[in-house]
Amino acid sequence: MSKARFHYDTAFALSQGGRDYQEDCLLSAFGGGAAQGFAVLADGMGGQAAGDVASQLVAYEVAFDLQNRLRDGPGAENGLPASLRGMADRANETIADNVEHNPDREGMGATLLATVMFQNRLYWVSVGDSPLYLYRDGALRQINEDHSMAPIIAKMVEDGELDPEAALNHPNRNALTSVLMGGKVKLKNAPEAATELQQGDVVIAASDGLQFLSDAMIAEVLAEQADASSQQICTALMQALEALDDPDQDNIAILVLQLARQTDMPPPPRGRPQQITRERPKAAAAAVRSVETFMPEPDPEQIKQAAPQPAAPAGQATSSKLPLALIAGVIVAALVVLVLAYLFIFSRPGPGRMQMSEYPVTSERASASAARETDKHLGYDQNRSMSSGR
Repeated sequence: MSKARFHYDTAFALSQGGRDYQEDCLLSAFGGGAAQGFAVLADGMGGQAAGDVASQLVAYEVAFDLQNRLRDGPGAENGLPASLRGMADRANETIADNVEHNPDREGMGATLLATVMFQNRLYWVSVGDSPLYLYRDGALRQINEDHSMAPIIAKMVEDGELDPEAALNHPNRNALTSVLMGGKVKLKNAPEAATELQQGDVVIAASDGLQFLSDAMIAEVLAEQADASSQQICTALMQALEALDDPDQDNIAILVLQLARQTDMPPPPRGRPQQITRERPKAAAAAVRSVETFMPEPDPEQIKQAAPQPAAPAGQATSSKLPLALIAGVIVAALVVLVLAYLFIFSRPGPGRMQMSEYPVTSERASASAARETDKHLGYDQNRSMSSGR
């Protein structure tokens, strides 16, 4: 099986749920016929302390690193687990740097779940409680570690130290035991050995908003969607969550991946992915999009600041204008460097830091300026619990 070439059937869905704002961020780079790809999901926390900023900082930092690493082709797989742990550390440092220059964001943080595919081999790094599921032969299991109190509470039930009903409603059930907040990262899950996927497997990377459905309910949806496309599975999962009609529904981010042999599906389109509308749909099911067809909307202000001006045709400038042109060019270059340095240090990552044409990004990701980030949080709920991680 490992000698066969695969590409990936991927799709994602996002919903704000019952919350007033979206703190999940999802970046994905699959498609184009490549036998490798990745997805990065971050679930922000911190409420008024800018959880959405934290999730974007983490997601973009790790995606930027992965984009550069995967340019090495098959050689990028060598030593990947250690590199993934290093990427988590750098994302954590990015949060620390941002808080240092924006003290009002003290307390913000995010979980991290980054998945990387080489052919049928799955690698990941995770910090926090964002689950990574593998559905195989009718059975669903979470294959990454859960860095919350939930496994500890479950062990207490197993040992007879806690009543099952009390465990289900335990106030610390969702408290995180490891998270990226700029301090010491207690736990990082990045197995050395890859998980080899099989034809028919379904991989789901999600924020914990999906877990408003029990594992049994998720498995039931997947069983009903046997042989369905990833987009159909996303739709079915979102519809199941909508059917709960839970007013406390957390933000939801889901990415579904399945293997497809090169001969099983028509070749994906070449060139720049097609841009789709960024208008937020009213129904969560309508938010489902093929990851391969989504392009982020560029930030006009950053384009104005960073885009180089077109050069004049060769030989068109006169000798009398040349020194002036050189001086002007040096001044413009210096200003661009200063602007980019300012954005890098004081603001969240944005299109200026990455080659966005390579990044299908969630339609929920904010693309406004850094100033909007701070202003936006003045109306956040100050009573939001940090201990719950949400």
